Amino acid sequence: DRKNTRAELFRELGRYWGELKEEGFWDQFHETISSPLEFPFSGRGDGNREGPVTIAVISDVHANLPALEAVLEDAGSRGAAVLLNAGDMTGYGPFPEEVVDLIRGRHILSVAGNYDLQVLSRKWKTGRPRSREKRLAMRWAYRNLSQETRNCLTHHPRLLRLPVRGLPLRVTHGSPE
Repeated sequence: DRKNTRAELFRELGRYWGELKEEGFWDQFHETISSPLEFPFSGRGDGNREGPVTIAVISDVHANLPALEAVLEDAGSRGAAVLLNAGDMTGYGPFPEEVVDLIRGRHILSVAGNYDLQVLSRKWKTGRPRSREKRLAMRWAYRNLSQETRNCLTHHPRLLRLPVRGLPLRVTHGSPE
């Protein structure tokens, strides 16, 4: 019975997904989430569609909360309309939970970094990486992330594709390959 119910629910989801696609929902959704790249956030700039969009890109924060706060303040003072994070929020620093919370709280679009993925995969339990210090840092980071934050990090994509005034922008931690 459960298999049949699950199969029917899946078919229903497929039909609903198709309806949303026909109604143009996904195009509208993509436009909505990428609108900060087309227009400055309220309170910054004049809302003009012409001219440059100031985008701040951060990466490899590695749980260094004071550095992240300083960079975000600097980006704001320079008029950054959009903030993007190219991954590795967790790491060697003492504030993995706080860094992820701040990035989430500011609604910064983020991709997963290799370090984030290694912390979540718990490969450090099997003796990888080889460096003892790196294994200890990964274990410490994992143990100092809440389950909610781990779930959040798990759902970060490896690649973001965003339109910026009609031009494609790709954000990834390493090579787009």
